[in-house]
Amino acid sequence: MSSQEKKKYFTFMLIPHSEGAVRCFRIPRFIIQTLGCLFIGALVCACYFYYDYSRVKSHLPELHQLRETNDKQKGEIESLANQAANLEEKLTELDELELQVQELLQATSQQSSGGVAQVASRGVEEGTGTGSIRQGVTPLARGGRGSREEAALLPLVAESLSSVEMQLDTYRENLQEMLTALEKRQDYLEAKPSIWPAQGRISSRYGYRKSPFGGSREFHQGLDIAAPRGTPVVATGAGVVTYAKWRSGYGNTVIIDHGYGFRTFYAHNSSLKVKVGQRVSKGEVIAHMGSTGRSTGSHVHYEVHVNGKPQNPANYLQ
Repeated sequence: MSSQEKKKYFTFMLIPHSEGAVRCFRIPRFIIQTLGCLFIGALVCACYFYYDYSRVKSHLPELHQLRETNDKQKGEIESLANQAANLEEKLTELDELELQVQELLQATSQQSSGGVAQVASRGVEEGTGTGSIRQGVTPLARGGRGSREEAALLPLVAESLSSVEMQLDTYRENLQEMLTALEKRQDYLEAKPSIWPAQGRISSRYGYRKSPFGGSREFHQGLDIAAPRGTPVVATGAGVVTYAKWRSGYGNTVIIDHGYGFRTFYAHNSSLKVKVGQRVSKGEVIAHMGSTGRSTGSHVHYEVHVNGKPQNPANYLQ
């Protein structure tokens, strides 16, 4: 073998301690070089992995802390989402109350819808209505994780929601008070005798007049409305019938107690359509016009009493 070829190989000899043959191995140089490169590469990789493991291990406490913080923030977000959902329910309830208030205001015709906003917003800061509050609450109800900057604002958001919830509670109380007051007002207006008891012409007014029976001067404490026999006579306000039969001088008479100190009388009817104890609504037919009792023609004699004293019915007619 030439010297040039010998340079391409490494020869390894195994010499036993005891007697025996010497073994020789010849390995190509490139194999040794390749194995050496692989060993060096493996050593470099092992060093890198060890360094990376050490670096990650040093950050484990921070990672655990971040995980705990993340779990805590997740719980806070879920709590805020639940609180936001509760606010949504309250806002829905307030919308219904507002609608009831507006309907009652329109029914009583005492205030405009602008008055509702002015009174109902007493419990909420100016410029903050249920719509704007809902826009701020709805995104929270979706939950989810935000950025670190958003997470840092969680305590402020929680405080803001609590403040809004307190304002909504006050707002709801105001609406409830207004609704109660309007319902009482509506009941009063429904009970108050304020419409005409029948269609026809006024044949005699309240006050002193010349009596149709003899011509003497007498005090007439009601209002006479003349119309053909059978013309419907209606209740001028809601109430309870306390009298429904013949009355001396008045003929077939109906008396209604409206509460609030109001009582109304409907006399000289040809027939009655109600009974004692019956509750009637404003505008309900209670009798038909006639000329019973001390009467000179078909008409209804209508009286209004307030706290037991007769009043001029014309002061209550619309």
